[in-house]
Amino acid sequence: MTQVDLMQRARAAHGQDELAAAEELYRQVLASDPDDPDANHLLGVTHYQRGEYPAALELISRADRFRPDHPATLNNLGSVLRELGRHEEAARSLAKALALQPDFSEAQTNLGTVCRMLGRLAEAESAYRRALALNPQDSKALNNLGNLCLEKGEYGAALDWYGRALTLAPDAPLTQYNLGCALLKMGRLDEAEAALMQARKGDPAMVKTLYALCTLHQIRFEFPKAIAKLQQAISLRPARAEGYIILAETYFFMNLFREALVCLDQAKSLAPDSPSIHHLYGKICQGLGKTEEAQRALAQALAMEPANPEVLCTQATLYMDQGLFAESAAVAREMLRLRPGYSPAWYLLALVVRDREKEEVARKIALILENNTASPLQRMQLNFSLAGLLEDLGEYDRVFPPLAEANSLKRKMFRFSLEPQERMISRICEVYDVGAVKRFAGKGWRNGVPIFILGMPRSGTTLTEQILSSHPDVHGAGEIPLLKETVTGYLRIQPLDDWMSPDIVLRARDLPELGRRYVERLQQLAPDARRIIDKMPGNFLFLGLISLILPEAKIIHCVRSPLDTCWSIYKKLFSHGHQYAYDLEELGRYYLLYQRLMKHWHQMLPGRFLELCYEELVADQESQTRLMLEFCGLDWHPDCLHFERNRRPVHTASAVQVRQPLYLRSVGIWRRYVQGLQPLIALLQSCDDEYLARIGC
Repeated sequence: MTQVDLMQRARAAHGQDELAAAEELYRQVLASDPDDPDANHLLGVTHYQRGEYPAALELISRADRFRPDHPATLNNLGSVLRELGRHEEAARSLAKALALQPDFSEAQTNLGTVCRMLGRLAEAESAYRRALALNPQDSKALNNLGNLCLEKGEYGAALDWYGRALTLAPDAPLTQYNLGCALLKMGRLDEAEAALMQARKGDPAMVKTLYALCTLHQIRFEFPKAIAKLQQAISLRPARAEGYIILAETYFFMNLFREALVCLDQAKSLAPDSPSIHHLYGKICQGLGKTEEAQRALAQALAMEPANPEVLCTQATLYMDQGLFAESAAVAREMLRLRPGYSPAWYLLALVVRDREKEEVARKIALILENNTASPLQRMQLNFSLAGLLEDLGEYDRVFPPLAEANSLKRKMFRFSLEPQERMISRICEVYDVGAVKRFAGKGWRNGVPIFILGMPRSGTTLTEQILSSHPDVHGAGEIPLLKETVTGYLRIQPLDDWMSPDIVLRARDLPELGRRYVERLQQLAPDARRIIDKMPGNFLFLGLISLILPEAKIIHCVRSPLDTCWSIYKKLFSHGHQYAYDLEELGRYYLLYQRLMKHWHQMLPGRFLELCYEELVADQESQTRLMLEFCGLDWHPDCLHFERNRRPVHTASAVQVRQPLYLRSVGIWRRYVQGLQPLIALLQSCDDEYLARIGC
């Protein structure tokens, strides 16, 4: 068979998407003539179609060397460089292709996509419109104009473009996928799922549909389903880094940082220059309190994609964690310059803007909401922002309506029931009874380095850590998932298993080893510190375990007026988790579960932990600080009275508040919203009165 015959057969197989057969035939051609430009080029295209971008780059680059100035080769070279994150090189290759062949509509479309990734949105739109002018029936150009609108946050316009594209090609999987992504960003999750499933039906091998479905499951907190989708995607395209990146992101949302880093290492081996890898690594470092590493990683990501709003958002949050509010606000304003309707930027700006500018920011957000063009997801974020600003401005009569809408929109995005928590807390109380506590007492690892600060979110845990970590002998490690990682690592429990089951923990029968491993990893965070704080509020669930594996650890339980605590939770948009927070009745029921468990710990572990009342702390900071220091075996130090000067990063919901001196205005603030809080008050009024009477308020 001649070389010509082989190439004809290879092209025919390639046209039928028979990639394995086409690859074999292209390789037969290259065995006879390694320099054949067509065989190198098209073999590279098969690798590109399978997501094997480094191999595709090598082959298409060879073709370009053997046959320079070939528009089709330059076009595909640009596509490969784009996938590898080398966007400037991609743009040059595509511009060269168009200089050689100005009517090359596919290259115009690809150039538009690269310009969009570089943040050059006007150039991107011009390229897409030139492609559409060359071919008015080009559904891909319509689809890409929709993508551009999506990038700019113009969701309604994006849906219009996708609608026009689907009129021309109703079953186009790529357009269905993009439509699903737009609906996903708008928070219209059921419609998004329908479009993505239609895309999946049209092209089962299109793995990015699985990636988008994973994101949908993340939003719904359906992490097992998200991981299953990603494992399916990775099995289809094992050489694509994106699957490992999104899997790492899923583990990150679950606070499984160790598993996330393993996935990122796999991704990096496939696409070392991917900006997404640097971005996610920066977020993980931020979560671990490694601020300098996080800054370097974000700088690398922004060097590749300077206008990426998600990376800019992380950078702004990192500035906020460090108390650099002016810098954080400047980045938020830059995001809004690039995308005026970008609701995460408004949310950040509302948190960090100076007091004298809050009224103007609130006015602008209110106008956006009044225009009624924002998607449900945008309205949710904007309403949380507006409510927070109005409360800061003292306009209490205007706070509840936007906050109620924000919580209602958030709650509609996921399915949730408190029944698993109810079963777990009942089982904890059964397992950690008097007999178990006596049987295991004194058998743990004896070490006084750890200080655990726990309690309900928004109960003063961050403030307590900030005060104690102002002492020169204390390191505040923040909200670290170290207890979970220690237990799962020692018992070889998979991340999705029920590691929280008290039965699993007590089967270990090796409490000293669990304690030793925990302390060993904790001390790696601050080898020279006498005391190290683990401030994971949810560790109240594991107070019994902590007491058994670390009998000399200090434990501080932060408490606050139940209604103030729940109000503070209700007005907060959490980055992930806390599904109970967005409905007043569910929030109240969860609080009662927490209270039930803490009463159990009081009975089983009398005197084992210090109970620190928020109201007493803000009323008499010095005496309460002395009480804490004495409990932790620390000498008095005056820096603890000036915690707002502590420059340590704070990556929690209270990152802004702990940069200010203590104030009393949050005590009893729920009383300003009595009418709106009736479902919560009906559940918690009696226990709130009991709590306030106990502390003398």
